[in-house]
Amino acid sequence: MDLITNSLYFLGGVSTFAALNNLLGRPPRKHEMQHIFFAGIALLVAMSAISRTFVIQSTDIANFVADLKWNVTYSLGVFLLIPWFTAAYAHKISKAYLIVVNLMIAGCIALNIYLPLGISYAHLDTLLITPLPWGEQITHGVGRHSIWGYFAIAMVALIYAKSLADIIDTYRARRRGVDLHMLVAFVLFGIFSSMGLAVRLSLLRSFSPGAFSFFVVIVVISMALMRDNQRKIIESERRFRTLIEESPVGIALTRQSRLIDANPIFLEMHGYSDIQHVANAHLAEILQLRETGQPPEIRTTPTTNATFESISYRADGSEFPVYVSTRTIELNGELHLLTYMIDQSKRKESEKKVEYLSHYDPLTGLPNKSLLLKHLRRAIESSGHKTRWGALLHVDLNNFRILNDGLGHAFGDLLLQSVGKRLSNKTRPNDTVARLGSDEFAVLLTNLGTSRSEASALAEARAKEMLLTMDRPFKLMANEYHNTSRIGITLFDRDTGNIEDLFKQAELAMYQAKTHRQGSICFYEPHMRDTVTTRLGLESALRKAIDKREITLYYQPEVDDQNRLVGAEALVRWKHAQRGYIPPSQFIPIAEETGLILQLGRDLLDIACSQLHLWQQDERTHGLVLAINISAKQFKNRKFIDDIRATIERHAIPPENIKLELTESMLFDNIEETIESMSALKKIGIQFSLDDFGTGYSSIQYLKHLPLDELKIDQSFVRDISTNDSGRNIVRAVLAMAGALNLGVIAEGVETQQQMEILSTLGCTRFQGYLIGRPVDARTFESFLDKDSSPVT
Repeated sequence: MDLITNSLYFLGGVSTFAALNNLLGRPPRKHEMQHIFFAGIALLVAMSAISRTFVIQSTDIANFVADLKWNVTYSLGVFLLIPWFTAAYAHKISKAYLIVVNLMIAGCIALNIYLPLGISYAHLDTLLITPLPWGEQITHGVGRHSIWGYFAIAMVALIYAKSLADIIDTYRARRRGVDLHMLVAFVLFGIFSSMGLAVRLSLLRSFSPGAFSFFVVIVVISMALMRDNQRKIIESERRFRTLIEESPVGIALTRQSRLIDANPIFLEMHGYSDIQHVANAHLAEILQLRETGQPPEIRTTPTTNATFESISYRADGSEFPVYVSTRTIELNGELHLLTYMIDQSKRKESEKKVEYLSHYDPLTGLPNKSLLLKHLRRAIESSGHKTRWGALLHVDLNNFRILNDGLGHAFGDLLLQSVGKRLSNKTRPNDTVARLGSDEFAVLLTNLGTSRSEASALAEARAKEMLLTMDRPFKLMANEYHNTSRIGITLFDRDTGNIEDLFKQAELAMYQAKTHRQGSICFYEPHMRDTVTTRLGLESALRKAIDKREITLYYQPEVDDQNRLVGAEALVRWKHAQRGYIPPSQFIPIAEETGLILQLGRDLLDIACSQLHLWQQDERTHGLVLAINISAKQFKNRKFIDDIRATIERHAIPPENIKLELTESMLFDNIEETIESMSALKKIGIQFSLDDFGTGYSSIQYLKHLPLDELKIDQSFVRDISTNDSGRNIVRAVLAMAGALNLGVIAEGVETQQQMEILSTLGCTRFQGYLIGRPVDARTFESFLDKDSSPVT
C-alpha cells in the first residue's frame, strides 16, 4: 500500500481546495490580502506535494535530480510568500525586510534551477531505496550536500523565526482564538520542518516529514482563517444591525409589499413601539401616503425605485412631512423593497423660519427692507391711471448708541421694540412700518391724495404725530428713558423710477434733519445729495485718520492770578493732508453720531497720559494738571472707568494730575448713574471740572451732590464782562456759588488784559484764553516754561 504517496496526493488535493476556497469562496477586500497570499501558499504546497511523489518514486539519478529540483523550487516558493502572508495577517509591513528575504529566496530558486544537481547536493553518489514496514518503498539520494542548500535552510529558518515572532506578538496583542490557532500551526510547522531537516542531514534515518509540515500549516491555517471569516461575518452583521438601528433615517424592509422588518426610527416616526405591532402589515397602510406628486404605483404599493416628498401619518392620525426613497434589492433570490424615510418636520419648520427671517425683523417682528421693497413696488404699481401719491419716511433715533453702549443691549432691544409698536400704532392698516437695521426704521404711507401738495401735507402731519409719540418717555424695565427722533421724507407716485433711489432720498433727508434741532422733519430736496456726499466723505476721512492716529492734541495753558503756569487743557486737532486743519466742530459731531468717538476718545486719552508722563520727568512740570474733554458717549460707556484705570497704570502717572471736563447736558441725564461713575473715578484721585458752566440748565440741587472740583465760566460771559453789566453779575454769582460749594473756578476765553483784571477783581484766580496763550503742540508748549522757571504747584 503506497501510504506515503497517497498521503502526498491527499495533501495536494487539500491544499488545492484550500487555495480555491480562499480565492473563490470569499472575495478578499483590500485589507484582507492574507487570503490571496495564503491561496498562493496552498497552491505551491499542492505542487510541492505532487512533485514530492515523483522524487520518492524515482529509480534513476537523472529523473531524481529533475524531480528534486522542481520540489525544492516549489518549497522555496512557499517561503517566498510566507513573509507576505504573516505581514498582512499581523499588519506589520516592513518593506525593507520583505524585499531582502524575497531577493534571497529568489536567488536560491535561481541557483537551484541553474546548478546541475540543484542546491540539494554538491555531489550525488547513488540512490538509496528504503522499504517501509507496510511494503512501500521510497527513494533517497546519497551524496555530499551543497553549501547552497545550507544557505537556503538558513534563509528558511530566518523567515520562519521572523514569522513566528510576528504571530506571537499578534496573539499577545489581540488574544483571539484565531491567533492561537495560527500560532499552533506555525509551532507544529517548525517541529515537523526540523525533523525533515534532520533526515535531510542524515541525522535521522526515516522518511522526511517536511512535506507533512505543510499539511499541518494548510489545515490549521485554513481552519483559523475560516473561523476568522465567520467572526468577521458576525461582526459585520452586528455592525450592520447597529447601523440600521442607530440610523437617524427610518428604514423598512418589505417583501411583496408586506413589512418584515423596520428599524426603531421608522417605528417611532409612525408612533409604534414594536415591530410586532405592524409585522406583515401592508406598507401602503402604514405610510398612508397622501398624493403629492409621487408616482401612482408608489401611492398604492411602493414596488419601484423612487424618490419623492410626501405627507405621512402617525398611528394617532397626526400628519408629518417626509422624504421617501425606495430601492429594490434581492435577498435569498427574492425581490425586496428597501424604504428609507426622513422626517422633514424640523426642516420644514426651519424653512418657515428662514422664510420669516428673510422678510421680517426677528427683534421687533416688523417687516424688513426686503418685504418693504415688495410693498413699495406694489404701491407704485397699484396707483392706477389716476395718480395717487405716497411717501417713504426714514426714521432715526437720536443718541441710541449712548443707551445701547452705556446700559447694554437688553435696554437697547427694549427701546427698539417699543419704537416699533408706537410707530405701528400711528399708521393705517394699508401702511407699512419696517425696521431697516440698528436704530433706523421706515414707514410707507400710501394713498395720500392726488396732488403732491396734498401728499406732502398729509405726510408731514403723520410724521409730526410719530415724533410726538416718540417724545413720550419709554418704560425700559424699571427705568424711564427719554428719546427723540428725526424723520426724512420723500414722496413718490406711479412715475417713480428706481425704487432704491427712494430709500436713498429718504435717508438723505434724514441726514439733513441731523443739522436741524433734534426731533425735526425734513423733506428730500435734490441739493441734499451734495451736502450728504460731503458729510460722508468727511466721515470716511475721519475713519482713516483715527486708524492712522493722525488726530492729536494741542495744549492751551492755564495760569493763576500770579501768571504762573498751573495747568493746561488738551484740545483735539486734525490736520488733513489735503484740507488742512479741520475744526473740531465739523468732525466731533460726526464721531459722536457714528460711534467713532469711543475709539478716538481712547486714543486721545492715551496721548494725553503719555504727555503727562513726560512732564512728570521735569521738576518744573511734575505738578501740572491736564484738563481732558470727555464726550457723553465716552463717559456713559461701561468700559470707560476701566479704560481710565488701565491708561493711568500703563503710563505710571499720578491720577490727581488728570482733570476730566464734563458738560452740563451729559451730567444731568440719569443723575444717579452719573454720580456713581464720578465717585468711582474720584476714588482713584481724578479731578472733575464742569465745562461751559452757565450755558445749560444746571440744577443747584443736583450740583451740590456732584463730586466736582471746579467750575469753568463759559467764554460767552467773559467776552461781555467789560461792556455788559449782566455778564459781570453772572460771573459774580458763579464765583459766589462756587465759593459756597467749595469749588475752584477758572475763566475761559480771556482775550484782553481788561477782562483779566475785572475777573481778578471779582475774585477769579485762574484763567485760560488767547491772552495767556493759544493752543499749541507739546514742543511749542514748553516755551511757557521759560516765562517762569519755578516749579508748577
